Amino acid sequence: MLVTSSNEIHLGVLYRDSLDFNGDIIPAGEQTNLVIATFNEGGQVLSHVALGSQNGIESIGGLCQDGAGQTYVAATFYGEVLVGETLLVSQGETDVLVASYQTNEWTWAISGGGLLEDRAWDCSGSPTQGLSVVGELVGNTTFGTFSAETATSTDMLLGLVSSSGAWTSIVQAGGVGTDRATGVVTNPLGDITITGTTSAGLTIGVDVLSDLDGINDDIHNDIFLATYLENGTWAWAVSAGGDGNDEPTDLTFALDGSPLLTFMLSGTANIGTHTATSYGGYDVGVWLYQTDRDSDGILDGEDNCPRVANTGQGNHDNDLFGDDCDEDDDNDGMDDVEDDCPTGAMAWTSDASTDHDSDGCQDDGEDFDDDEDTVFDFNDLCPLGPVGWISTPEEDNEGDGCADYDTDEDGFIDQMDNCPSLPNPTQSDIDQDGLGDVCDVDEDGDGIAAPQDNCPRDASGWTSNPINDHDQDGCHDSITDNDDDNDGVQDSNDACPSGDVAWNSANSTVVLDHDQDGCRDSTEDEDDDDDGINDAIDACPVGLIGVALQGQDVDGDGCIDGVEDEDDDNDGVLDAVDACPQTPAGAEVGVQGCSMTQLDDDRDGVSNAADMCLNSSPGRLVDASGCAIINQTDEPISNQDDSSTLTTALFIIAAFLLLLAGVVASNGRAQQKQIQNITPPKRPADLDEAIAINAEEQE
Repeated sequence: MLVTSSNEIHLGVLYRDSLDFNGDIIPAGEQTNLVIATFNEGGQVLSHVALGSQNGIESIGGLCQDGAGQTYVAATFYGEVLVGETLLVSQGETDVLVASYQTNEWTWAISGGGLLEDRAWDCSGSPTQGLSVVGELVGNTTFGTFSAETATSTDMLLGLVSSSGAWTSIVQAGGVGTDRATGVVTNPLGDITITGTTSAGLTIGVDVLSDLDGINDDIHNDIFLATYLENGTWAWAVSAGGDGNDEPTDLTFALDGSPLLTFMLSGTANIGTHTATSYGGYDVGVWLYQTDRDSDGILDGEDNCPRVANTGQGNHDNDLFGDDCDEDDDNDGMDDVEDDCPTGAMAWTSDASTDHDSDGCQDDGEDFDDDEDTVFDFNDLCPLGPVGWISTPEEDNEGDGCADYDTDEDGFIDQMDNCPSLPNPTQSDIDQDGLGDVCDVDEDGDGIAAPQDNCPRDASGWTSNPINDHDQDGCHDSITDNDDDNDGVQDSNDACPSGDVAWNSANSTVVLDHDQDGCRDSTEDEDDDDDGINDAIDACPVGLIGVALQGQDVDGDGCIDGVEDEDDDNDGVLDAVDACPQTPAGAEVGVQGCSMTQLDDDRDGVSNAADMCLNSSPGRLVDASGCAIINQTDEPISNQDDSSTLTTALFIIAAFLLLLAGVVASNGRAQQKQIQNITPPKRPADLDEAIAINAEEQE
């Protein structure tokens, strides 16, 4: 169970088959699954998350929350487990699972372990972000990019995990027996205190914890307690127990910051300076660990130097270590043994720019002789002279802190010369960095040294970076660089002015930019020939450059007709044998490349697609349907405009007569036989013959 900082109650429950929770049926199999239910402080249901396991979840683990309010679960699983949409598969028998959840969903999940049994027993949130997980490991194990050392038996595990779901550190400790960490808490400083059991003693950091009962088996365990500091070292470790089986059951901090744990014991156990004996099989106890190993009157839980006596608890830099056990009391990066100002100024770091002579004293305000030449800075004309040179009457006649010699004979003594080895009579220094231009490989101080700098003496006061100097050539993109990506195409003509860098070599025999628009064809340009058609659908991606004019690319495939395109209408028939090279797009064509709308087999002026009479006699006049006009006369063409209307009327008469012939039986057998011998026209092409036969019968 977890009670969060907002007083929500999170409860982890293992179940089989199915679980009825607040009206929701949460399914499971025969193996144990896990659900985490969330309630408010009044007990009302807020939400839940569940994970499914193929082979089961063990009944050990923990829930925890970090300082940012993110909630986590640590558990042990077999086989496969589905956490939200993340499938985790154990490497061996059992593996460690760590997951983050919120409201009704899982945020992420990771696992770790090896071929044998690895378990998670508890977790604790960091005061900032992330968490620590404790448990046990056996053999060779891997947690993300970290591999633990091969355990001789079972070793205790301390794993650190980031809030984004990555293993950031793995710490193990153990001995010849079974050692497991079963509880963990973290204080506001980030120090982690753990507890657990050991069957035969173990080594944690520099502390060797012996086997208190001398028996190495599962029913003769001792208790260990240890603290792991935020800087990655063990602060201390102690053990407790006796001739029976002693195990911790829970761990927290007392109000004074000391570890407070509950435990169970059998037989007689030594707990710190106390001795306890069980009345029956097992008894329970509470242990407040307050020990003063250095006998300075300060309990270990509050002592900033628990191994070194320091009654005053002096701590100049207010870090985790008191001055008596702190190698760098002022936290300036210079160890006290080499620091002339061991408890000097704070909030600075000793380097060449702040501590010229590297003596641990800050030049500005703390060090009165920055170059250690025995001339105090307020009298030294060369306060930052060479370290190790001492002002003497022979070498410094004036005693001004500057050596009396001019190596390059340019009129400036070496300690006042910004280029002591090269003549620089004007002492020019464009970037004002104290190094003269004649000996400065980066004269303008933009971070690009010669000869890579194409603008070696441009305006100072700026530093080259990928934002203001895309190609890192030392020329400011918005001021002095006319080709920001150094591809040989001026920015004014470059469609990709800040594209791939220095790819278009003038000596290259391979064409890398077909349309010369400044965009690299293989990585930047989606229209290599600039014809308005994307390369992905362009049949001629590196064809003639430019957009096709009206009628130059009928099928719109990106190839210019007659020059690049061998099939102008894209009908599958090459232009060389295509009888209809301008077939509309999408039309079905024959072997000649013509569609039905283009063919006119009977040459009556009506295309096959619209011709109802495909075999009209040559020379016959036809209507819009391609059928011959009945009672053709020699009237002028102008008098035949109504031919279509006459044809339609004849169609109606023919249909009526045929229907009448089929239903009037009184016309006699002979007449019926004659009528039956007349085949109903299937196409308007047979209409003339049908009308003629009918006329003879009427006579």
